[in-house]
Amino acid sequence: MIVLAGRGGCGKSMMGLYLAHSVAAGRPLFGVFETRQGKVCLLDNENNPSILKERVELLGLNPLENIDCINFTG
Repeated sequence: MIVLAGRGGCGKSMMGLYLAHSVAAGRPLFGVFETRQGKVCLLDNENNPSILKERVELLGLNPLENIDCINFTG
């Protein structure tokens, strides 16, 4: 389990999405750190699904493929 915490706008969501995709796909994190492919559940209490989708597209990742998302906003 990983908890990312910090001030608003510091990149927690982008880092979390990138990390989630690396683990879900079993690809090296940042192309350097090896990961083992595993199940991912992203819990988000700040961003609505449309913002997550936008950020996934900005990162050039597969839209939440193999990642379960639970969103607590709205």
